[in-house]
Amino acid sequence: PAVNRISQFFPQALANTAWALATRLVQNLPLLEAISAQSIAIMGAFGNQNMSNMLWALAALQYFDDPLLDAIAAQAIPKMTAFPVQELVNTSWAIARLNFQHRPLIAALSEAALARMSSYRARDMANTAWSFARLKSVDLNLLEALAQK
Repeated sequence: PAVNRISQFFPQALANTAWALATRLVQNLPLLEAISAQSIAIMGAFGNQNMSNMLWALAALQYFDDPLLDAIAAQAIPKMTAFPVQELVNTSWAIARLNFQHRPLIAALSEAALARMSSYRARDMANTAWSFARLKSVDLNLLEALAQK
């Protein structure tokens, strides 16, 4: 079984496995716990897309794992300005769906969204507005930018 080999998985394989479980709504707790433990162990190797995809999978499964979420936040915050729009939107949606109230991550997402607002499509803006509303984040600059676009 995959759970016995998870220590051999690299970031993309971990994120892809979590994504595959989420697309089929499979909540295999032993496998999710193993994915989480291995992801935390190698979080420094995770790229932007790996983090965004992992968060999306956790949110789709409604699998709230504080240590993994904290590890992703710590890795993502300094890299947030390099996230493409789709990864910003997905990350915002995922943490909102999980109601992950990590203020430094939310602030970094808001700042990165403001910097990229000119590249946001209508759907990106709607999803970002929903995400920040669900997180009860009142960033007037972001709200104004969304309203102006």
